Amino acid sequence: MTGCLTHVAQVDGRTLVRITGELDVSTAPRLEEMLALFDGKIVVDCSRLEFIDRAGLEVFAAAAREHEGLTFRHAPPMLSRLVQLADLEDVLRFDDSTPDEPSPV
Repeated sequence: MTGCLTHVAQVDGRTLVRITGELDVSTAPRLEEMLALFDGKIVVDCSRLEFIDRAGLEVFAAAAREHEGLTFRHAPPMLSRLVQLADLEDVLRFDDSTPDEPSPV
């Protein structure tokens, strides 16, 4: 298990999140706590995401509903497929464009 390293920052009213490693049932609660501290839309950089399970996906879905939406950037194909299988396509969005704003470190 590689664990999960999460960087969160707020820029121009948006919460920017970078996930590195595995987001699963053991690491999802900490992400949920972190996201609760911020307001506004959430943008998640998934370029370093290695694994996500249902618990991680549920954290993102809840955050999308509680905030003003959530968009994944640089998402691996498995994340797109998981969102589709969980029938969360109307809640979680994908954007593969190059971000204008700085990524969280």
